[in-house]
Amino acid sequence: MITGGEVLGNHIVVATSSVVTKSFLEGNALLVGMPAVKKVDRPDYYLLFKGESKQRVDAIETLEIKMEFE
Repeated sequence: MITGGEVLGNHIVVATSSVVTKSFLEGNALLVGMPAVKKVDRPDYYLLFKGESKQRVDAIETLEIKMEFE
């Protein structure tokens, strides 16, 4: 539960039955407890897989172009 007025950073996970009573501006974290506290820093999966995702998108776009010409 978020009690109201708090601001959470990107990619914050709030555990079941946790109560968020203050803002957590840093992203990529796990919040647990009553009141919620930051327990774990999580990796930034967007940055971790950014190159791989771009390669996949480029491959799909290349296939789409090839299919239009056939």
